[in-house]
Amino acid sequence: MYKRQHLEAVGPAPWLTLATGWADVLTSLEGEEWRGLYGDRQDLPPRLVAVRLAVVLRPDPERRLERNLRIAGVEQVVVQHPTPAPGSHAIDHLLQVLAPLQVPTYPVPRIRHPAMDETGEADRTAVFLHPGSGGRHKRWPTERFLTLARALKDQGRHPILLLGPIELEQGEAAIWQATGLPLRRAPDLWSLAGELARARLFIGNDSGVSHLAAAVGCPILTLFGASDPTVWAPRGWAPCRVLRAPGGDFGGQPPGANPMEALPTDAVLKVIDDFFGTHAPP
Repeated sequence: MYKRQHLEAVGPAPWLTLATGWADVLTSLEGEEWRGLYGDRQDLPPRLVAVRLAVVLRPDPERRLERNLRIAGVEQVVVQHPTPAPGSHAIDHLLQVLAPLQVPTYPVPRIRHPAMDETGEADRTAVFLHPGSGGRHKRWPTERFLTLARALKDQGRHPILLLGPIELEQGEAAIWQATGLPLRRAPDLWSLAGELARARLFIGNDSGVSHLAAAVGCPILTLFGASDPTVWAPRGWAPCRVLRAPGGDFGGQPPGANPMEALPTDAVLKVIDDFFGTHAPP
């Protein structure tokens, strides 16, 4: 039976703050001590000899990382490739690795942020719009996000445009600034989690930020095109709605086509109106 032990989270530095509250120690994977784990070098971290269990949730096709952890003295190593099989939700897929260990699991992610305790329902007024995503085929066209933002403002809502590194690299900030609407450049993930915890609603594409919003209890609407919501839809403990572009996976689309172009603005507005229940400001 599982017994709570000292828990250390090791990963990319920008993500680590999200483990605040459940891990005892947060350690950046970019640190010098970890470099030997990914090659044939023998300078492995000596302290790993005291580690009882290492759970690896990253690609390790040659099993090099797994082998080096064992060489370093880790008592037990379990590995789960992060990519789920078709039809299996990503969260359930990742949690499978813990089942044989009798570790309690929670299929609905929850990030505890102090902002969640500071904000009452009446304080939730902002509607965050996040037009970004890692893949072009996942992105709803920019001009439709602009139309949506204007429509929400006309309804008396409080839309805030949230831009991440990809949008800024592609020079989209000027497009959004021209709208005159409030603009946020995504801060570090912990700060962003706090802002999303105070929001009335989050609307975005299939992206990591949508999952972050769901995990802090923000009601969300996620727009899907070619990616499969049965695998990638965010799970949250507040309402999580999914709207998929007509046409399913768009397997017959010509190369370079963006399936999200088939999703009209009116359809998105209808779901938002259903969520609020009225056109009056909250």
